[in-house]
This record gives sequence, structure tokens and C-alpha cells, in this order.
Amino acid sequence: MSMLPAIFLLSLLGVASSEKFLYMEGQVYCDTCRIGFTTRVSEWIAGAKVEIECHDPATKELKLNIEGVTNSTGWYRIPVAGDHEEENCVVKLVESPRKDCDSPNRGADSSRILITYNVGISSNNRLINPLGFAIKDPLPACGDVLKELELA
Repeated sequence: MSMLPAIFLLSLLGVASSEKFLYMEGQVYCDTCRIGFTTRVSEWIAGAKVEIECHDPATKELKLNIEGVTNSTGWYRIPVAGDHEEENCVVKLVESPRKDCDSPNRGADSSRILITYNVGISSNNRLINPLGFAIKDPLPACGDVLKELELA
């Protein structure tokens, strides 16, 4: 058996593994008080879909589109190949599996993100603000939560 196929295979593996990834990470929650941010009674949503989009700022051409799904604790981790420093990128809510909490929360339904190595962070992980869907009917405990936060 020739060594050439083995060397060729190893060179292909080397090329594939040399690609760098940045990992966009965040959580999706159910805003159980309908106030626009997480509280002690917010619930993390498993199975929620999020999407990362990057557009060319001049032409508005779509350059990147990747979808991800949250795990059992509401976390998503989406690997993004390459550097997208020159593009306008956003992560946004797509869909909630919860019928009682499936309306995107205005102001917490998307987040602008930087997908670049050129930000002075040595880690390849980028933490994104939580994204939220609003529940149809606020929980009874929300009155106490609003008082604790001095919003009522």
C-alpha cells in the first residue's frame, strides 16, 4: 500500500483543522413578567431557535446566515468560521417552542455582535446578551418582583 493516500488524507485533515472559529454564546429566556429583561422568575427556554446574520454594510448583501438551537438550560453556542470584522452582524430570535411564551420581546429580540479576532479578547468565545420571548400572561409573583426592583 502506498503512503501517498495516507499523506494526502492527513494534509486534508490539517487544512480542515486549521480553520479558526469564534463561538457565539448566549441564552434565551421567557420574560415571565413582560418587563423586557431577565428577573429571578424568568425561565430559560430549551429548544429556542436563534439566527446569526451578517451583511455587507455598503451593499446590504447577506454574507453569513447560521441558525442555532438552545440546549436544556436555554444556552446556545454557535461556531462561526472566519473573521467578519467588516460586516454588520446580529443574533436574533427565530422561534420559541413554548406556545405560552412565543412573542419576541421588543428590545431583547436581537443583539448586534462583533465577530472578529481584532477586539483584544484572547478567548474565541463571545458572550451575547440574553434574548427573550414574552409570556402571554405575567406570573402572579411579578408584583413582588417589580416591588423588589423598585419598578412598582
